[in-house]
Amino acid sequence: MIGRRNIFLWYVISIVTLGIMGIVWYYKLNKDAKTLANNDSWSPGLSVVAITVGALIIVPPYVSIWRTWSRIREATHADGLSAGLQFCLCYIPLVNIAYSGYLQSKLNASASEPAPVLAGEATPAAVPPSAPAPMEPIEPAVADPATDGPDPETT
Repeated sequence: MIGRRNIFLWYVISIVTLGIMGIVWYYKLNKDAKTLANNDSWSPGLSVVAITVGALIIVPPYVSIWRTWSRIREATHADGLSAGLQFCLCYIPLVNIAYSGYLQSKLNASASEPAPVLAGEATPAAVPPSAPAPMEPIEPAVADPATDGPDPETT
């Protein structure tokens, strides 16, 4: 389960720390998407490397930003994350400031919804209560004449 994050606070902290917390936030966005989608093949750490060190090569940050959007769309099953909006929020300067906040809002909405039941999974109401375990029969005690008879000293 993922937690809800205050979007405004993350923007403020990112500005105060000169972008360091923005990188942490980007990692958390990717990690939450990975958790929601239950997909072990995604690597939030690799996404962070792509937007930091990969920026020296120019292309990796753009690929990472696009894939992060796609991961969150898949993880949240969001309909409003169209390709046109994705392009605007990812690549148009000054508009892309809203990118992380918009993605976080989608994750926050998913965090507050109950988890969907997947095909083939039984819901708690559909699981019959288990029957009590069968009791083993109790065998009657057999009297041992050597130890259960009258005490010879008292007779």
